[in-house]
Amino acid sequence: MTTGGPKATRASGPFRRLADLTKRHRLSRAAIWWIAGVSITGAVWWWPAVASRPDDIDVELVIGEGLAVADQSIERRLREEGFRVSRPPRPLDWCSVPDLVDSLSPESTQLVIWAEVTTRCDLDAVVEQVVDRARDRRLIVVRLPTDSAALESALAGQNVVTVDTRRLLGEPGQTMECVWWEDCPANGTIDPWIDGRLGPVGGERVARMIVTASS
Repeated sequence: MTTGGPKATRASGPFRRLADLTKRHRLSRAAIWWIAGVSITGAVWWWPAVASRPDDIDVELVIGEGLAVADQSIERRLREEGFRVSRPPRPLDWCSVPDLVDSLSPESTQLVIWAEVTTRCDLDAVVEQVVDRARDRRLIVVRLPTDSAALESALAGQNVVTVDTRRLLGEPGQTMECVWWEDCPANGTIDPWIDGRLGPVGGERVARMIVTASS
């Protein structure tokens, strides 16, 4: 019987070491999983393409057919900033915008309006209708269709941000100085327009202006 005791004691030593080793490995695995979880959480928070941030804003892009070349640039830039973007049907021109605003989701919090100017309706009255129908949503209007003092007075104090594209686009056919993000030719100028219509360079410029106004 005496010989059994020491053998049992000696046999228990490796099991104790194995148990200690297992505990240590369990702690290591727990630490690894904790670090991985923190890293993933940080990546999700930082990179909006992975998941939405808590302060996401739904943006409706109401952009006219003639300005469609800028659609993808604008949508990409907004998504990179963490915004959720929707593109409803295109308005024919500013006269079509009020009815289109009525059909948009009430969940959106910002509306980007960029439509073509026309003479077939009272533009001042149309813009005021759009502001009224937008209700609590923030309006980002790319280049007001009219510069009338009456319209400026009507928009005063409203939840409206106007984006004057002339600063970076000029007028159709006008070349502009390059800005820092562009691949600039040797002469230092670039044309935002192609045959009198907005080109990809101009679309990218407008996209960045809208993102700034949306932030």
